[in-house]
Amino acid sequence: MPIKHILVPFEDSIASNSAFDKALRMAKENNAKITVIAVLENDVSEGSLDEILVGSTVPQLKTIRDQRIVEKQWPELQRKAREANVELAGRCIGGNGHGLQAGDIVNYASKNNIDLIVTGNRESGTQSLFFL
Repeated sequence: MPIKHILVPFEDSIASNSAFDKALRMAKENNAKITVIAVLENDVSEGSLDEILVGSTVPQLKTIRDQRIVEKQWPELQRKAREANVELAGRCIGGNGHGLQAGDIVNYASKNNIDLIVTGNRESGTQSLFFL
């Protein structure tokens, strides 16, 4: 099965950045697109990270973690994707207040034609790959 759409759950961590870099290499090799998903502390059920960045959907980011993801890390991921000529989308998904949970990730993947999930391992900073 060809890989055409890769999902990267993203948190404020070295492991998430490492997983994105791995997904970027795979996307470039397979001419695939990447979607990054994050759960923010704001009261947002779903939305584009670009919309949040320009402030059209969220009046204020509530935590330093959210600010880093939206204002610093998301633009850096966009820069890397542009340089690699890989299509990138960023989404904020509704969470339960505890960050990204496995169920949230799998639900998003099953509803959005995801072929592969690349996620970071918090303990070691390595990546895990899940094929759907």
